[in-house]
Amino acid sequence: MTENSSDPEALLEETNKIFFNGYFEKAEKIYKQIIDLEKDNVEALRKLGMIALYSNKFTEAEHYLPKVLEKCETKIIPDSQSIMKKTELLLAETYYRQDKFGLASLLYRKAGLNTDAVKLEKLSEKSPYEITIDGEVAIVKFEMTDPLPIVKMSVNGSEPLNFVIDTGADEVIINFDLAVKLKLDVLGETEGTFAGGQKAPVMQSVIDSLKMCNLQVSNLPVRIMKLNHISPIFGIPISGVIGTVLFYHFITTIDYPNGQLVLHEKTKENLEKIENQLKSESSDFPFWMAGKHIVVAWGKINQGRPMLFFVDTGLAGGGFTASKEVLEEAGVAIDFGKSAKGIGGAGQVKAVPILIDELTLGNKSVKNVRGTYIEPSPLHGSLFGFKIEGLISHTFLRTFAVTFDFEKMRIFLE
Repeated sequence: MTENSSDPEALLEETNKIFFNGYFEKAEKIYKQIIDLEKDNVEALRKLGMIALYSNKFTEAEHYLPKVLEKCETKIIPDSQSIMKKTELLLAETYYRQDKFGLASLLYRKAGLNTDAVKLEKLSEKSPYEITIDGEVAIVKFEMTDPLPIVKMSVNGSEPLNFVIDTGADEVIINFDLAVKLKLDVLGETEGTFAGGQKAPVMQSVIDSLKMCNLQVSNLPVRIMKLNHISPIFGIPISGVIGTVLFYHFITTIDYPNGQLVLHEKTKENLEKIENQLKSESSDFPFWMAGKHIVVAWGKINQGRPMLFFVDTGLAGGGFTASKEVLEEAGVAIDFGKSAKGIGGAGQVKAVPILIDELTLGNKSVKNVRGTYIEPSPLHGSLFGFKIEGLISHTFLRTFAVTFDFEKMRIFLE
C-alpha cells in the first residue's frame, strides 16, 4: 500500500504505522490525503490534531480536534466515548500550553481529571505565568552543575532555595516540607509514575510567585512531592524542581559550559536575535512535545538507525538510558553483575551502568557517554501513540549550551 492509494482504510493503517514510528511530517501529509478522500475520517482528523499539538501549532490543533468531538457526537462511530475522552484531553492540553486555563479546566473536568481542573480554575481569572523581568534576559548562575544543575529560587517571597533543573519534570515541583512551611493549599492528590515504575503521591497547588535574580513569574500551577530522598545525591537540601512548563514560557538556554540558566523573554525580536546568533555558532534540529513536557528529537546510538529520544536533562550523572532490547540492538553491553541501587523521583530503582561508544542527537555526537540501564525502562512511548526508544540526558548534554525554541520547535546545541 502506498500513499497514492485511493483506499482510505488501508492508507490509514499504513499511515498509523508511520506515525507510531515518529515520522510526523510524512504522516501529516498522508493524513491530509485521507481527509481529501474521506472528510469525516475521525482517526485521521484526531492524528492531525495530535501532530499539530506536538508541533505547538495551536490554531491547527484547534481546527482538527473539535471536528473529532463534533463527529463523535453526531455520527455512529465505534468506541466513540473513548475517542471523545482522548480528544478532550488533547484539546485541554492545547489550551493549557497557551495558558488558557479556564478552557482547559472545563475539558479536564469533563474528562474526569478533577484535580487538574480545580488547580487551573484557581488561576483562570488571573494572568498565569505573568513575567516581570528587569531587562531583556535573566542569567541565573548554577550553584553546581553536577550531577545536575542547581539554581537558587525564591517561592512566595521565601529566602533563596535550591531547585534542580530537570526537563523530565513538567510543572514546578515543590518539596512537601517547603509546601507545609509556605502553607500552600493542597487542591487534590493523584498518583504519579516515575523511574523504574515507582509510584508516589503527587499533590496539586498554586503559588503566587517565584523569583530568580532579576526575574519574577507570578500565578503558577505547581505540584507538591516528597523530595527529601534526592537531597543526598547533591549533598545540599533540595526544595524543588524546575520543569519544562516554566521553560517553554521563555527562550531557554541551559548553558552547561558556562554554568548558567539563560531565560530570554519570548518576543519576536529576541527570537530573531538569538536565531541569528546561534545559526552561525551551533547546529539546530527539530523537536516535538507530547503531553506537558515530553520533548522528543531524533538521535542515534553508535552507528545504528535513527530513533526518537526523550530529551530529559534530569538523569543525574547519566547521559542515556533505554530498554534492554534497544541497547542490545545497538551493541551496548549490560553487565548485570554491576547492578546497584539508584534514586528516581519516587525512590530507589535498579540501575546498571553502561557505556555508549558514540551517542548522537540531531547532528551532534559525543563519544564515550556514561549511561544507566534502569529496570523497568522509564520511557513513555505507548502513552502518546508513538515509540520513544531512548532517554538522552546530562552527561551528553553537559558538553553544550542547549537552547530550546518553543516557537519554531528547534533545539540548538552550541
